[in-house]
Amino acid sequence: MVNKKLINTLSYLGLVPFYVILIFYFFNKNFYLIDIFFYYSLVIITFLSGCSWVRLIETNKISLIIVTIFTPILNLVAEIFLSSYLKGVLYLIFYYLIFFIDKKYITYSPDYIFMRRNLTYLVMLSQIIMLIVIYTNNLG
Repeated sequence: MVNKKLINTLSYLGLVPFYVILIFYFFNKNFYLIDIFFYYSLVIITFLSGCSWVRLIETNKISLIIVTIFTPILNLVAEIFLSSYLKGVLYLIFYYLIFFIDKKYITYSPDYIFMRRNLTYLVMLSQIIMLIVIYTNNLG
């Protein structure tokens, strides 16, 4: 049997670095913290895409499988070539897209979807805060 408390704890612990990096940035305005924030975002979006991809294989929804495969690839290309503004917006879109796919096309328990919704919105909030930081400091 899966330990729900452990899954919840580990899932919410994955959220902590987003906010810790933001807090560090407010006290120590080093540009590398913005890069670390986006690198961590890339790692998490890749993990979420992989989790969705594994479950989508069972559904035979080829177009959604392709979306989950190309999500980390597109975000990696964005990480290399796009400005911070565009990366932030792209991550926002893909975080919600992966959540939407999980909620609509994959069978999960209501508790898991509730947790994923909360985590997705909190991660998106951290992305918005980072976009505000980038915009107000002309760091894009």
